[in-house]
Amino acid sequence: MIPRIQCLLICFALPFFSTCTVTPVDDSGKSSEFSLEQVARSRHEVQGEDLAGLETPLSVRVPIQSRLYPEVAFVHPDLSIALPALPVPLGQRRQALALGFGMGEPARFPDWNKVTRRLRRGYQPIVESKWTPGSISVQQTAFSYLPSDQTVITGREKLFVMVRMTLINTTDLPQDTVLMLSVGRARGSQVDDLAGRIYEAPDLRWKQGPFGIRHTGRSLLMQGKVLLSYRTMVPTPATLRFEKVHQGQLITNCLEFDVALEPREARTIDLVVAGSSKLFPMSERKRMETQSFETALKRSEDYWERLLEPGMKLTVPEKRLNEIYKALILSSLQNISRNPENLWHSPHHSPFCTGVWAWEFAHLAVGMSSIGFYEAIQPCLLFFTERQNGVGAHSANFGPRGDLNSIHGSYVGSSGFEWMSETGAVLWAMASHYLYSRNTEWLHQNSPGILAAWHWIQRERERTRVTKENGAKVRHYGLLPLGKGSDAVGEVYNYTFSDSFTWLGMSEMAKAFTEAGRPEAERLTREAEEYRQCILDVMHRVEHIDPDTGLLFVPDIVYPRAGRYRSSQWHGAGPIQFFATGLLDPADKRFEPMLEYLRITPEFGLLMGLAQRMGPDHWYINQVEKTYYKCYLARGEFEKALLTFYSNFTYGLSSDCYQTVERIRPLDGNFSPWQPNASGNGRMLEMLRRMVIDEQEAGKLWLLRGCPRRWFEPGKSIVVTDAPTLFGKMALRTQADNRKISVEIDAPERKSPKEMIVVMRHPERLAPSRCVVNQSDVRVFGETVIVPEPRGRLKVVCEY
Repeated sequence: MIPRIQCLLICFALPFFSTCTVTPVDDSGKSSEFSLEQVARSRHEVQGEDLAGLETPLSVRVPIQSRLYPEVAFVHPDLSIALPALPVPLGQRRQALALGFGMGEPARFPDWNKVTRRLRRGYQPIVESKWTPGSISVQQTAFSYLPSDQTVITGREKLFVMVRMTLINTTDLPQDTVLMLSVGRARGSQVDDLAGRIYEAPDLRWKQGPFGIRHTGRSLLMQGKVLLSYRTMVPTPATLRFEKVHQGQLITNCLEFDVALEPREARTIDLVVAGSSKLFPMSERKRMETQSFETALKRSEDYWERLLEPGMKLTVPEKRLNEIYKALILSSLQNISRNPENLWHSPHHSPFCTGVWAWEFAHLAVGMSSIGFYEAIQPCLLFFTERQNGVGAHSANFGPRGDLNSIHGSYVGSSGFEWMSETGAVLWAMASHYLYSRNTEWLHQNSPGILAAWHWIQRERERTRVTKENGAKVRHYGLLPLGKGSDAVGEVYNYTFSDSFTWLGMSEMAKAFTEAGRPEAERLTREAEEYRQCILDVMHRVEHIDPDTGLLFVPDIVYPRAGRYRSSQWHGAGPIQFFATGLLDPADKRFEPMLEYLRITPEFGLLMGLAQRMGPDHWYINQVEKTYYKCYLARGEFEKALLTFYSNFTYGLSSDCYQTVERIRPLDGNFSPWQPNASGNGRMLEMLRRMVIDEQEAGKLWLLRGCPRRWFEPGKSIVVTDAPTLFGKMALRTQADNRKISVEIDAPERKSPKEMIVVMRHPERLAPSRCVVNQSDVRVFGETVIVPEPRGRLKVVCEY
């Protein structure tokens, strides 16, 4: 075991570097690089602390609105809080009312680098922040809740944003201070999805013109409506200043509280803020002034706990992973909004983004369905079925970008970058919904639309079944027509991505129809297999030995551009997606050459277990790594799997509030685009689930396959309950002492897999001397116990 280390240096992504690794130094002063090759060679099972040293993403905006609420309220890292963005004419930049907090006289606004944050209980969207600029510490708790409703039904419910500011005198002397609340407008990086930009917190927010604010009683009114009300722990003078000089600059619209603190005293000021950009009518003022913070907090805590109930419960010996698992679920639910004007729930790529990418949504949908949140996903599927071209009641009337004869039957998102794979991605999400929920009535109701989408795929594929005069097939035979592969890829035959995910949707839907006993199942299975053969035939025709590297090379585009058989997105949309969709087995001979080409090619490269470099200084996170993790487990390369897993869970989200991002700059945590990221949530949930339940091999159910040895140490336990599988719900619990490791399992309730394979990794790599299942001796293969056709309650015990 390598001792705990401190990371000192990164060999970072300059154009001439092909491989990037964290270079740590252990307690003996010897360096040890955490690369895939190194962990495999040393058999070192990394953990998150091993990889620390680079910058993790900043929690730029933490949403705090209730699930399905169409307007997003959020907390910034400098304690400021933004209400939902105000509607603006098309083409203009959005802006939002914002509240800022400063302290002292003259007041100091917080430097976000000096503020610490966490989610309440480690995972609830209730943000707890702390700032200590001197002898007085400021603590903020911010959340929202529905004062009159249990949940959002229409999207028109009232939402209150609750904020408690606690001032604590940390000294043994009396202290006087001023807490300043500034009302301003946030815009730009404050409210828009950052995409490729960084987050900024300009003082300009607090230098706006007059807003028509009045201070009446214990409320701030704005243009005849209620902005906020407040309650203080003890009577506290409060003064509204329309203008004041702050550090030589003019600050406007400030409410100042004069606070006198006794030694070690803590004082609270509670704010009840309108949770709508439209503010609230005067009739709400009395209710806002009488709200109890404690009552509201308890109600909010209970609300978020209830939302976790339908899904799989996961507890592992690492507290941080337990928190991340729950935080990702709740974040995913917040990424879905209820539009009062539509039937469906809108599955946004981020709460701050109005566009919907069907392929990105599919990753959220599959991840959430696989852990039991299929009922939350079902209304999101209406977004696509209701807008299905020529079929849905609200036909979108635009389709994928490409050389198409018709769009009738195709599914489409609303991103403005409609991809050729979108119909297949929606079929994949719908099939996953059925395979985990077993909602046969839902599948039957949607079968006409599903078959229309299927017909669209087959009709467009028929156009590429072209042969030359000599009878030979054209290179793109049987693929989708020329079309847009992704945002960054133009109209090409991107068969490794567009066609592989379209095939995946067809293949999974054929399985769903088979399980549901649909009469079309045999035909769908046959046609999906024919499509698979066409894609693989294309691969065989275009793969070749790369002359520069001598490696077997699988291009991502069928026809070369400027002599190159790959796009700039080869590492993200190339042959790795054949492994993602199951077109290629993890043991396929193309896996190692693909990875080696990635490692040695200058514009690509590896960083620990991260594999999708997007230019000289940033990386797309968890998209391909999800598949590398899956493949490493199947290939028995466990140390590589763990490096890939922890690289993503260390750098793929913020370390304090667990906000996922789409991309990272390992030397700049302020680069946090598309946060929180819906598809990233789904992919990371899938990786967490795969640690304990892995179904990638047909008919087999692997348990505990991704769990590190340290989780099997004496006194530690892994607990999984209410876990959906393709075979029905199941549960398990591990226990360990010095002489044995045991796993109690409630086998899947609906039907038995052909094999259930339980992985028991002894912390000291000892081989078991005996293994029993329900007191009957069984054979052990290395560290795995195979239980054929498991039923009922099982107890697997390995003795050492």
